[in-house]
Amino acid sequence: MSVTTQTVTGLGDDGIRAANYGTGDLTIITQGLVSGGGADGYGLDVGNYNGGNLSITTQAVSSVNDDAINVENTGGTGSLTINVQGAVSGGDEGIRAVQTSTGVLSITTQAITAGGSGVSVNNRNGTSLTINTQGAVIGGTFGIVVNSNAGGGAASITTQAVTGIAGSGIYARNALGDSTSLTINAQGAVSGGTDGIFANQDGSGALSITTQAVTGTNGNGINAD
Repeated sequence: MSVTTQTVTGLGDDGIRAANYGTGDLTIITQGLVSGGGADGYGLDVGNYNGGNLSITTQAVSSVNDDAINVENTGGTGSLTINVQGAVSGGDEGIRAVQTSTGVLSITTQAITAGGSGVSVNNRNGTSLTINTQGAVIGGTFGIVVNSNAGGGAASITTQAVTGIAGSGIYARNALGDSTSLTINAQGAVSGGTDGIFANQDGSGALSITTQAVTGTNGNGINAD
């Protein structure tokens, strides 16, 4: 299943909603602004439910009151790849991604502004996890929040400036199971309303944190264990 578009606007609901229940891959390519409206319209709402690969390549994406990009990749062995080449603006989350398939999860973004978390990722069963934010990320709660639960492989987060107004700038947790290393490389200033960076490594590999300036307004600058 594939969808290729130019500018798309959903004034009363989602900009694009795509659900794949077949066994094949799902590919979304947007070459113009995609926006969602109404009380709970997503910019992009994408579900891949039977194990094929899910690939999303976009320009700018926005939602007035909900997530700009909401993605679920569940079941089977498929990978999830999100490549955002324009600004993301969400009334709630900027990008929300859930991966329960056993494949790789990769997210590359430009600038993100969100009322909730800028980037929210739950890697429940996938293998390696890579997040690369190439513009500033500002979240009303967390800047970037990552939970990698019992998947296999390494988790890597590379950022420019990140701000979490109410929560941590970067919150990353690598849980017990087959998870290995957790690496955070912040190439711009990171600030949080609580901790600047919170990193919990229960995986089998090393925890590595490299930063520029980090500020935790009501917590630790860096809280790592």
